[in-house]
Amino acid sequence: MILLESLKSYSQSIDKIAMKKYYSNISDDELYSFTKITFDLWQTITSLIDKIKKHSHKRKIRVVDVGGGKGDISAIGLKLGYEILLTDIFPDFLKEAESKYPKLKGKTFLLDIFNEEQVIEFINEQGFFDVVLCLGFVLNHTDSQKKFIKGFENLIKLSNSYSIIVIDLMISDMYIGKPSILWSDFHHYLPSLEILTKLLNKHGLVIEAFHSIKYDYGEYKNYHYQENGARFFLLKFY
Repeated sequence: MILLESLKSYSQSIDKIAMKKYYSNISDDELYSFTKITFDLWQTITSLIDKIKKHSHKRKIRVVDVGGGKGDISAIGLKLGYEILLTDIFPDFLKEAESKYPKLKGKTFLLDIFNEEQVIEFINEQGFFDVVLCLGFVLNHTDSQKKFIKGFENLIKLSNSYSIIVIDLMISDMYIGKPSILWSDFHHYLPSLEILTKLLNKHGLVIEAFHSIKYDYGEYKNYHYQENGARFFLLKFY
């Protein structure tokens, strides 16, 4: 049992190192150039705000950007007048976010969404949020169904009784039939529709909007490399 736990811990450490290496070595411009999104995140959120605003007591809408990296998404939300906190597992990314967007200073926090103790501590210190963002396939960055479910449920913990939860999920591998860690050197878990349905029903979540996301990396050696994902805009009413 001790050996098994040690191996799991080692695997998670390797994943974290590989993840940081991948996201550090790719420029923001290059990363976004791979992404085909035909809708605007904040425009969609703004259109849904009226469904929760009457429960926010006329205060600013509170947003937490989970795994938001270098703050590009959060910075736009700040300009739109939302009260935003940015979280990530890498302090270097948060430091870069504050340097790039000075208005984020004092609004960045280390947080691992798969770690329940950290999430509870964060809630105790910062409270709950009207909008919870988890973009860029952050929830897929794990190696098991159990951890995926824990990460999903931790997101729900962060939300107010009446809130919007926006989640990006990868729904297909780049290499069909190949190990999911082949292309990026860190694990990806792909949830089944059955698992998603159970989680939505368990937490009383309603899919208010649904958009496709495609990361297209072009063709190399007669193989077209792309990932297909979806962005879910969920409403939580209690």
